[in-house]
Amino acid sequence: MRARVDPEKCMGHGMCEALASEVYEVNEETGYNEMGEFETPDERRAAVLKGMTGCPEQAISILVDAPSAAR
Repeated sequence: MRARVDPEKCMGHGMCEALASEVYEVNEETGYNEMGEFETPDERRAAVLKGMTGCPEQAISILVDAPSAAR
């Protein structure tokens, strides 16, 4: 599964890492999540969603591939 942390929205609360440290990382120097777009195994889906829903700035989104156009 693919997800994205929007660096423009992240305010450094660190809730994503606090709730799902197996998926999310906060830069120790800046205090912000700077992961950008990332991919994680489907087995970690629950953790990705937990961190996403815990973000007070709604800076994390799930990326869904567009379906292929019918030929």
